[in-house]
Order: sequence, then C-alpha cells, then structure tokens
Amino acid sequence: MKRYALTYIIAAFIVVASTMKVSEFPSIPMPGIDKPIHFFMYALLTFVIALDYSKFVKRRLSCMNCIAIPLIAALFGFLMECIQYFLPYRSFSLWDMLANMLGALLGIVIFIIIQLLRRGH
Repeated sequence: MKRYALTYIIAAFIVVASTMKVSEFPSIPMPGIDKPIHFFMYALLTFVIALDYSKFVKRRLSCMNCIAIPLIAALFGFLMECIQYFLPYRSFSLWDMLANMLGALLGIVIFIIIQLLRRGH
C-alpha cells in the first residue's frame, strides 16, 4: 500500500469528486470548466501511476507499460463515468471521458519526456 500511496490518494480523490453532488462543489462561473479539470486530474493520475510503478520495478518503463498505464487510467475514468450514470445527481458524459483519455495520454507523454531528459537522451 505504501508503495503506491500517492496513486491511491489521487484515485480516491477522483472517486470522491466523481460521486459527489455537483451542488457540493464550489461554484465557478465558467461553463465547461469541468473538462480541463478532468483533463488535469487524469494527466496527474497517469503520471503518478507511471512514477510509482517505475519506482517499484526500479527501471525504466517498457513500451508496453507506457501503453498499459494510460489505458488503465482511461478505464478508471470510464468506470467513474459509468458509476455517474447510475447516480441521480450526476450524469454520464462522453466529453468527460474524452477529457479523461486525453489527460491520460498527456500524463504518460510528460512522464516519458521527463525520464528522457533525466537520462540525457
């Protein structure tokens, strides 16, 4: 558990935020502001999963890991959207899923770039 603590914290935050009543969120007078938030949270989640996993295996991530990690994050986002479908105070959104997937892609790209820069490639 300790090994992936940051991943669990971010995932738990996403679960709580995804299942809260929208009226419990602070009011931000910007329509569509939730899309950049989805994008950022899934980029962060993917980056942290990759970071935690690379520390666990103590080596660079393989190409397969770099594909699997954002897929896992995107599937998590899909699951959150499906759960929202069944909550009377939330709604399922394909646009949110797209923001989640694009954020997951950005998260792994940023992770790869940082790893390459750190290794001098």
